[in-house]
Amino acid sequence: MEHDTPKAKKFYHQLIQAQREAIALEQGKSLSRIVRKLGVDKSTVSRELKRNNAPVNNSPYA
Repeated sequence: MEHDTPKAKKFYHQLIQAQREAIALEQGKSLSRIVRKLGVDKSTVSRELKRNNAPVNNSPYA
């Protein structure tokens, strides 16, 4: 008999309008820089940029 190990739930927080505006102002900057500035997960910022068809600069030197 197998026992299923409960998986940790992931919690997702929606961005507030001010965060979306900050992301828009940082378009063209590195993803890492935006993430550090806002303190949110990298995938959250990436999805937001993709959703708004903004270019993403993944270079750590930007």
